[in-house]
Amino acid sequence: MIDHVEDGVERMWHAMGHPDTDGEDDRADEIRAVKDAMLTAAREEILSARSRSGTDPTVVDDVLRRLDVRGTQAE
Repeated sequence: MIDHVEDGVERMWHAMGHPDTDGEDDRADEIRAVKDAMLTAAREEILSARSRSGTDPTVVDDVLRRLDVRGTQAE
């Protein structure tokens, strides 16, 4: 799931017309902001899924832990 979110961030970045230029601080900040927003959205959706019938709380907790770890990793 995390890889899917990251792939979506990269596709969104390219769709917005931003070039592939390494080393630009502005680009890194924008990418980080988009990734943070996507991780937040994913976390909110997982929390919403927790209340649905048939959702395994163990799986939800595992995904939330992975999202939390992913959000704290340095780029």
